[in-house]
Amino acid sequence: MNSAASRAYYAMFQAAQVAMTIAGFPQDEWSHHSLQAAFATELTYRRKLYPAAFREYLSYGFGVRRAADYGLSGVSQKIAQRLVNRAASFVAAVEEKKRHETPSE
Repeated sequence: MNSAASRAYYAMFQAAQVAMTIAGFPQDEWSHHSLQAAFATELTYRRKLYPAAFREYLSYGFGVRRAADYGLSGVSQKIAQRLVNRAASFVAAVEEKKRHETPSE
């Protein structure tokens, strides 16, 4: 469960970086907190490019990932599955936006 939760968070983290780049906010490196704040502020609140629920997905995922990677008891199957489901919808939304924003070659 811990590995799945950690990988799900990092899938969202990478997808959020892609989302910021296609929205015109490229950056070579993002800290976890700065990416969470920028994504929530710029892409869900100001531009409304992604659902409002996504504002919390990265911060929730970060907390779960920390518990999975560093917590004594890790995370439960229920919490890991919730994060995997959220990551799947998050990544799918970014892929869809990228498909519409990137010209075909």
